[in-house]
Amino acid sequence: MRNLLANKKIQTLLICLAFIPLVFGISMAAGAYASKAGTAKTDSTAVTGIKNELAAEFRNYGTMLHPVKLVSPPLERSKSTQASAASKNIGVPSEKQAQPAKIAQNTQVPSKHERQPGTNPAQASDPAQKSASNSAQTSKRVQNHASNQAEAAKTAQSPASNQDQGTKIAQSLASNQDQGTKIAQRSASNQAETAKPAQQQAQNPDPAQKPGHEETSNSTPAPAQSKPSAKPPAPSGKQRELYLTFDDGPHRVSNQILDLLDKYNAKATFFLLDGNMKQYPVQVKRMAASGHSLGMHGVSHNKQKFYHSAQTVVAEMDQGKDTIKRITGIDTALIRTPFGSSPYMTADYKRAVAEHGYKMWDWNVDSRDWYYRDRRFVDSTIEQIEKQKGKPGPIVVLLHEREETLANLPALLDYLKSQNFKLVPLTSSMVPIQFK
Repeated sequence: MRNLLANKKIQTLLICLAFIPLVFGISMAAGAYASKAGTAKTDSTAVTGIKNELAAEFRNYGTMLHPVKLVSPPLERSKSTQASAASKNIGVPSEKQAQPAKIAQNTQVPSKHERQPGTNPAQASDPAQKSASNSAQTSKRVQNHASNQAEAAKTAQSPASNQDQGTKIAQSLASNQDQGTKIAQRSASNQAETAKPAQQQAQNPDPAQKPGHEETSNSTPAPAQSKPSAKPPAPSGKQRELYLTFDDGPHRVSNQILDLLDKYNAKATFFLLDGNMKQYPVQVKRMAASGHSLGMHGVSHNKQKFYHSAQTVVAEMDQGKDTIKRITGIDTALIRTPFGSSPYMTADYKRAVAEHGYKMWDWNVDSRDWYYRDRRFVDSTIEQIEKQKGKPGPIVVLLHEREETLANLPALLDYLKSQNFKLVPLTSSMVPIQFK
């Protein structure tokens, strides 16, 4: 055994065998590290919740939302796919394929804004229907033409014994093409007949039509306005009060929000942050001068700092109160705590703010404009208001001073006006709505 170990070849072989597991282990470790490094990192549930909350409350947090790329409906996609497949496999020339589409476009009934003044749709419907049926026949002829051409191509590849059959198919193709041309000419003549009654009525307008209310063909239609997904019920005779509240202001769009409220003769309540008030003092003065109510929303807007103790809650509200008093001269007692009072405002915290004379307000209608940031928050608000109509007590709507809220606020105000709501501000004499 000692002689074997003394052999250099055997020693070299043993050394190589010892290095094999080592090299294999290193390669496995490197592969595991590379796969771990390439794996996409995902945030935990707690981190995701914090990010969403920050994005909701701070307008400059996170990335801007991008519009969703529109996807064509399945029916349109299937039609386009069939058209492309027909053009590739059948081999019909593009000009012949375009003929039925042009005929169909020319024979369509004019829209409301394209008709001449005084055009009677009933008179023009019959020729248009005839033209549409002729165009449908034309498309069928073209399809027959395409199928016959495909059969001709197959026949051309067959042996010479089928040449006679190919000649007959070519002749039928020519006859079908002539018939399609005749039908297209008939469609054009029908279109001309359709236009004649409209021209005659344009020359002889209806004498009962008053001047100044004529609808010309060159008039541009008004832009379509978005409407709620569900039609709101008709307003009741009695006017009910509703309270719009805006958090996190003032903001650079505050003046535009105030312009809208003035336009609809609406009053609201603004719960303001101390730092923003110092940045936009002119907007705070305008809110007070316009008859809106002002309240405090804190200083830090940070859970850890604001809710550290009952003393920190009161201290931040006191600082905001002093800022409002210095800018406007108003001594207000209205407050709204960041993120709402539940679950952070304990019994001791509530007792502390009450002892300092503050009236803490939450809400019973959450517009969720901080989440949707588009027209969907209007629909959500309307749905919640409809549910609150049958319940006693004030209806308090939570909104935020944001650009996205401003863009869709007119739709909400239109609904409230149509439902005969009276938009008024909160007062210190009212019993506040608070979360349980």
